[in-house]
This record gives sequence, C-alpha cells and structure tokens, in this order.
Amino acid sequence: MTPNDFFEKIRPQIKEVMEAEGRVPMTAFFLWNKTSTIKLLPIPEALSNDASFKDLIQKVLRNFIQKEKPDLMILVMEVWMLKTKNQTEMDRIGPEGISEHPGRDEAVFVTGENAFGTTSWSAPISRDDSGKPTLGEFENLGTDIKGRFAHLFMTWADEVN
Repeated sequence: MTPNDFFEKIRPQIKEVMEAEGRVPMTAFFLWNKTSTIKLLPIPEALSNDASFKDLIQKVLRNFIQKEKPDLMILVMEVWMLKTKNQTEMDRIGPEGISEHPGRDEAVFVTGENAFGTTSWSAPISRDDSGKPTLGEFENLGTDIKGRFAHLFMTWADEVN
C-alpha cells in the first residue's frame, strides 16, 4: 500500500471526526505491508501545541521509524497554514511563527511518507459563527514539503535505497 492509498482510506474518517468533534487530534498511523499491521500514536492536544514538544515528537517519530521500520506513516494534524511563495509575506512571519500571521488559514494537514518519499495534503477548515467546523476538500500539496514533520524516513530511506 502506498501513502496515497492509505490516505484515501482514512480521508473520510478525518472529515467525519473534524465535523463531529470540532477538531482532529494529532495522530501518527504506521503500516507494515507484509503483516498488514497498523499502529497509531495519538498525541495529546495540550502537548502538541508547544514548539519544544513538537521537536520532541519529531525525534520520537524519527526514532520509531528507524527502529521499527514501518513501510509507511501517515501523520494527521491541525495546523495554521500560509499559502504563499511571496517572499514579502514570508518575511512577515515573526519568531512566534505562522500562528500570529494575519494571512494564516486553519487547516488539516496530512503527510504520507515511506522510504521513497513524502506526499502531503491539506484541507481548509472554515467555522461558522458558533465555531462549528466544515472541512473543505483535500488538495495534494505534492512532495516539496518543508517543516519539522517532513522527511522523517530520510535516514532509513538511505539504508533501503
């Protein structure tokens, strides 16, 4: 199974959880194709918003991938996104990050990764006056993704290739 195949299987559940619960917990799904084993690791919401804890999560995920050698990982999280390639807009991002940028958008971000690469998707979240969310359509963002949770398979990929 590819990251795209696995994403297509869980995409309806992501939408269902977002619209029923008002949020999507940060969760990592791991798949071993040979045994069809799936493990998931939910990340506590209170901790997932802290930058130093996000760095720790990244290290734990990378370590888990290197030791357990899953065939793929899907990471689901709510994020603030800034969709621009305009350098002036990028320069407006201060030390606090995108969360304080006036042009930010709330989204669900999904990264699918295996030893051969990373693919990411995002879907905008809109909220009505009461705060009830609606999840928009997912857009494939491609493989040129940067950030702390991108390319977690890199070290293991070097061993495989």
